[in-house]
Amino acid sequence: MNVVRHGLPDDARCLAYDPVQRLLAIGSGHGVVRVIGDVGVDFALKHETDHAVNHVQFLINEGRLVTACSNDIIHLWDFRQKVPEIIRSVQLNKEAVTCIHLPMSSKWLYVGTDKGNVYFVSIATFQLSPYIINWNKAIDLSCRVHPGSVRQIGVSPVEPGKILIAFDKGILVQWNLATKEVDRFPYDPPIKCFSWHYEGRMIMTGNVDGSISVYNMRKTTEPQQRTSPHGQGPCRPINAIDWKLTSDGDQFVIFSGGMPTEDGLPVPALTFLRASKSATVLEMEHPILSFVTLPNIPFTSCPQQPQALAVLMKGELLMLDLLTAGYPCIESPHAMDLHEVPVTCVAYYSDCASDLIGAITLVGCKQRRKGFSEKPWPVSGGIGRECATGHQELILTGHKDGSVRFWQASGENLQFLYRLKTTSHFERLEEWEGCEKVSHAVKSIELCVDSRLLLVCGVSGQVTLFRFTKTESTNTIAVVHIPQPSASSCNVSDERSPPVPPPREIRRQKKIVSRDSTNSPDTSDASGDECVFPFKVRGAPVKRAAGYQPELACLVPWPSPSQADSVTTTALNSAFGVIALGLSNGLALVDIAQCALIYAWTTSELYGSDPTPAIQLQVADVSSPSPVEVRESLFCLTLQLTIGAVPISRETIGVSPSTSNHSLDKLTVNGGESVSSTTFIHSFSRRNDNRVAPCLWVGTSAGTSIALNLILPQDRLVSTVVVAPSGTIVKLRGQVLYQTFMDQSFCLLAGGTESYKETSKESKDSGSPEKNITNRVSVHLFFIAFYFSRRNFEKSREIKVNKRQTDRFHPN
Repeated sequence: MNVVRHGLPDDARCLAYDPVQRLLAIGSGHGVVRVIGDVGVDFALKHETDHAVNHVQFLINEGRLVTACSNDIIHLWDFRQKVPEIIRSVQLNKEAVTCIHLPMSSKWLYVGTDKGNVYFVSIATFQLSPYIINWNKAIDLSCRVHPGSVRQIGVSPVEPGKILIAFDKGILVQWNLATKEVDRFPYDPPIKCFSWHYEGRMIMTGNVDGSISVYNMRKTTEPQQRTSPHGQGPCRPINAIDWKLTSDGDQFVIFSGGMPTEDGLPVPALTFLRASKSATVLEMEHPILSFVTLPNIPFTSCPQQPQALAVLMKGELLMLDLLTAGYPCIESPHAMDLHEVPVTCVAYYSDCASDLIGAITLVGCKQRRKGFSEKPWPVSGGIGRECATGHQELILTGHKDGSVRFWQASGENLQFLYRLKTTSHFERLEEWEGCEKVSHAVKSIELCVDSRLLLVCGVSGQVTLFRFTKTESTNTIAVVHIPQPSASSCNVSDERSPPVPPPREIRRQKKIVSRDSTNSPDTSDASGDECVFPFKVRGAPVKRAAGYQPELACLVPWPSPSQADSVTTTALNSAFGVIALGLSNGLALVDIAQCALIYAWTTSELYGSDPTPAIQLQVADVSSPSPVEVRESLFCLTLQLTIGAVPISRETIGVSPSTSNHSLDKLTVNGGESVSSTTFIHSFSRRNDNRVAPCLWVGTSAGTSIALNLILPQDRLVSTVVVAPSGTIVKLRGQVLYQTFMDQSFCLLAGGTESYKETSKESKDSGSPEKNITNRVSVHLFFIAFYFSRRNFEKSREIKVNKRQTDRFHPN
């Protein structure tokens, strides 16, 4: 199985760059190295173990790289072949690897350890050399303490026989490999990092006190120059430094850290120093792990003239344009910002219409964030593979901040298309400010690829229906307040249930509001129960950009401020024009055409123990018989035909034994039972039915699957949908997580949908009985594994293999 990984690697640790092949490698804490290049060039190298990759280095222009893991094993990878693999490895005994260094075209790999020693590994044989630089030979004899681990190793760009070794406690020495002579640098101030000048005659050091020193290699006893970029006050240590030369001949210095300590908490920042210009400081949102310049020339013995800077941070990868004033970011073709805001849910859709992808791309082009550089992506190595899947794939990601992002996933590369903010029309109440329970995080996403309707559910009980429009428009959001279902439950047994209280009325307000109004037209509960809504909807008419625009908002109340209630499952069907919301203790149905509540049940009422729903919608301007009377009579009639010929009154209802295999014997409804799955389908609701009809199948946490019939009226703007139990109840073991249907060819089916059209809200007639609503095949036969019985296998044992394979896919 081939796995394609998207986004920045989790727990990124290190960074490396090949300036010839223009590839970037990122090592992670789970044994994975991601190598990225041009668009579509993104592959992962997975170690056999999950030990963290702490260091990575390219063998420049050789198609190989070296990794050092936390188990102190150094690996040599070859990714020139079709399947990258480790060709050699070496283990260090009793010492941990703290840094590695591999100069261009070098035959030796320099390895620093936690004991302060430096080892040499032959690239040809990948074996340790007997030549070792011991820490006690490198430091001054007058030094009575251990210098610490090796922090950095650097080879002179013009004299490969001279190397610099920086220790963790601030000691820096120059070692001559041929003569074993040592040149030591002053200990005050302690040195944290260094960078060679391209001529090899000077070095620049970053110090613990935040200062920068320049040393002449002919006289290492004292600095030639010392400056404090961020003032003479106390500053934090400089963690990494790079000394380059620009195309104009100006000296260019980049370092991380060194910020003043008077600011309080440490602020991750990069400082850019130019010889002819002032300093520039870029503050980052995350701690900086590593950075590397991207030069035009791979040789370190000449001015490299860097064009970009790759910055690896904790949870983010940035590419800065060094040739543009202000150092703006270069937009990445890879989905490295996928986890910029934590992902809370994912939805995948295949075989999408090409016009849908094109329409989303068109509106997404207008959302391009400002402030990015106009320069192309500089890491342009490799050639992307052509992945012709034959169908368009779409991935939707919901995030913690309430945003929904659209990604095209037809190939191996994940391409960003469009971003939708679902929080713009919600307003958190003042008494809920600062409450962690009240969140805009997205919990579930439902997209109808044919009608382009989008249903987004939040973790705090807010549900929004979005409709796609090609042009900007001004609209008002309709609001439906979902009534809180009764917490009481009932048992389906031979005993009679207690009298059911009279249903409460739902009063529907007008859809027209004044300009100065701040509330949306809504469907509210007139009973006056004390329910807690953490959000309110900004309902004033607002001009919205083209794309997905909110049309309907549903708010689920909380029983109390300390007891949050959220939506457990959602379902959307554009052909029926109905939304199903599964709750922790019930089910609610919402009519899309009228933007009104249809029903709200408790879970116990779904079993048919009550003759009427607990909450009903009473609509005016309807001639006799009213929809309420039709629903009540149909509800009672269905129960009589299904459960048994028992008289049903409004006060009580009895359940007689049934011989149906789909009924429940001795069923006891648990008060904590929730709705865990909802599925719309055009199917048979009972055994031996002679025709299919719109149905809603409801799965519960107790392992029960219940079928409900949907009666779609002729005129959806006048009459609402009628829902009646079919009497079909299937008891399973365990919680129902998902329900799907198959046809006689074992192809997966999905509910019918409505085609997309640009129509006004007043002209909608979704779900009319005059329409021929049929299911659609979501997975065809050739995607499904084939199974045949033992009897058929015995008959075909002597048939040739090629014919048997043909018969499997073309049965007689």
